[in-house]
Amino acid sequence: MESFLTAFVAAALCEVGDTSQASGAALARDHRRPGTIVAGAAAAAVASSALGVVGGVLVRELVTLRASALLLAIALLYAAAGHLLGVQRTREATGEQPLPATRLPLLARSFLLFLSARIGGGTQFLTLALTAYYGMPVLVASGASAGMVAGIVPFLLLAAAPAEVMPLRAVRYAIGGLFLILGFILVANALRLS
Repeated sequence: MESFLTAFVAAALCEVGDTSQASGAALARDHRRPGTIVAGAAAAAVASSALGVVGGVLVRELVTLRASALLLAIALLYAAAGHLLGVQRTREATGEQPLPATRLPLLARSFLLFLSARIGGGTQFLTLALTAYYGMPVLVASGASAGMVAGIVPFLLLAAAPAEVMPLRAVRYAIGGLFLILGFILVANALRLS
């Protein structure tokens, strides 16, 4: 259960202030069908988590516990950098940019929008690292997917971008600082393992 909760919290925090929240809010404002958009976001979260878990399972077979702990620390530091250095991008999270018109059905458009925002991102890297560390791919994938959806649903239902409902810069600094501290603690603990 620890692996599920850790993945859930990490994924939900990684999503805060992400451009996928603003893009999703813009999509919700344009189409007023949040259920369909949430379904697309959930499908993208499952696909992204599945890719991260596959990588984590492959890595777990090749590394020691110390190495997997260090990998998790690096993933936390990567997420911290994304939040701390991404603060300059908070204008992107206002949702003011119009989304390009397309003929794709809303579900497919939503799926592709959220999947493209997550591939190679901090949440996927954390999912990979948590799978390598805990060795519980189903629980990590479930927690990460649920966390990603939990991070996006409020903005879809409100049809509001993150910058419209919270002090985004301060929140990103706080989350980035938390990831930074946890990453350094994990590095220190991993280097003390025998």
